[in-house]
Amino acid sequence: MKISFTPTINIYQQSFGTKKPEIRKADDIQRKTREVFPFFSPSYAENYYTTCKTNYDARHLTSNQAKKLYDLRCERYKDQTLRTPFTTVLQKTINDVRKKGLANCGEAAIITMSTLIANGFPNTHRCAVVLNTSLIDKKTKKEVFSREFDVDHACTITTMDTNPRMDKPYIVVDSWNGFADSTSGAVTRYIRQLNKTDMKKYTQKAINEYKEQCNAKKKRFINPKDLEIKHNIDFAVIDSPDKKEEKKIQKLIRTKYPALIVEPEVG
Repeated sequence: MKISFTPTINIYQQSFGTKKPEIRKADDIQRKTREVFPFFSPSYAENYYTTCKTNYDARHLTSNQAKKLYDLRCERYKDQTLRTPFTTVLQKTINDVRKKGLANCGEAAIITMSTLIANGFPNTHRCAVVLNTSLIDKKTKKEVFSREFDVDHACTITTMDTNPRMDKPYIVVDSWNGFADSTSGAVTRYIRQLNKTDMKKYTQKAINEYKEQCNAKKKRFINPKDLEIKHNIDFAVIDSPDKKEEKKIQKLIRTKYPALIVEPEVG
């Protein structure tokens, strides 16, 4: 599988209205992936089902399913190399989801990205959601330190353009969470999903690393009370299929899983 590790992409571009046809189409496609390949997500259950936090049986079930999914992933990726075709990984992922009915955001993003490509939207990528935490000197208004944290979540970004232009804004498609939205709308959603405990944890880590950096470089350490903390969500590309891979993805999906193809609206 070709993995494109690029610098974090900040695609904080102009917002769409939620009624834009591109977003509606992307949402139709992500819903279709869940309809064709339904699954139970242990991490979603842990995050959103309150019973999993209060009921022993529910927690035990979620924990068991998480272990099964972990074992599935280990088996799926054990022989993978950088030369493994993406379609091989895609097919194995689909097989696991169909047979075991288990998936988390990683599997959901792989299938959603591939479905978008198969539906004729080539400028589509699987991404990791990244929290960028910046420390700003309140007096000078200058950034003194920044740190990117992987928040352990994957999604898909796409321009929903059959003939993609580099300047067209991206849409975020997240079939694990069940939405398609503008980048600014998605950023707001992801920030809300990070609770106060998470934010404090990431903030403290950034401050600790900033202090270590100051000590190592013998620079003045600014007291945290004199720092402004800023958080932003960025999207770092994990998978970005080239044209050759796109054709193989289209062939695989259209031949074996035609139910994933969303027909254009008439009129």
